[in-house]
Amino acid sequence: FLCLVGSVSGFASEASRDKVLNAGQDITRPLSRLDVRYQYELLSKKSSKDIFTFRTDRPFVIGDGWKIGTRVDLPCVLTNKKTAQEPNGPYKFGMGDILSQVLLIREFGDLWAAAAGPKFVFPTSGTDQMGSGKYQVVPTAGVRRMLPQISDGSFTALLMRYDVDYAGSSKRSSISTLEMAPMFNWVLPRQW
Repeated sequence: FLCLVGSVSGFASEASRDKVLNAGQDITRPLSRLDVRYQYELLSKKSSKDIFTFRTDRPFVIGDGWKIGTRVDLPCVLTNKKTAQEPNGPYKFGMGDILSQVLLIREFGDLWAAAAGPKFVFPTSGTDQMGSGKYQVVPTAGVRRMLPQISDGSFTALLMRYDVDYAGSSKRSSISTLEMAPMFNWVLPRQW
């Protein structure tokens, strides 16, 4: 599994100091950005998947410590994954499943923040190789604590998601996945 990210965040509204300390890994501090992401997955000895994702994130400040964070992903997939319709697995290129997310974010002073909201995945791919074939909802919740005693911008967080399908192709496997992700982000001195 390999993931590369290139980002354009010139239209962000945060202070320049906050941009340096916030690489966008903290869901309670979303950045205004447009990313082009590349991900490689080795599926078996003879098949792989290359995913090129165009992603945009945009926060909206409501006031009094409240924000809304939005995200949209448009993946394009190149794969030779074998399916019942394509047993030889020739390379195909197409659009994957579109993802959209809306999070309600609340800051509690300078150290604590929480976020919660849904992520939706829509089965927009044209073939079995490109996507799940299922409509999915992913309730997401997270809590973050800044760690200024370590360094400016350092934080610890816990992110929880539950991915479940609610409609789509009955020929495809059902989706029910719980994800719990503890995080520790240490900002090294001198922008390392």
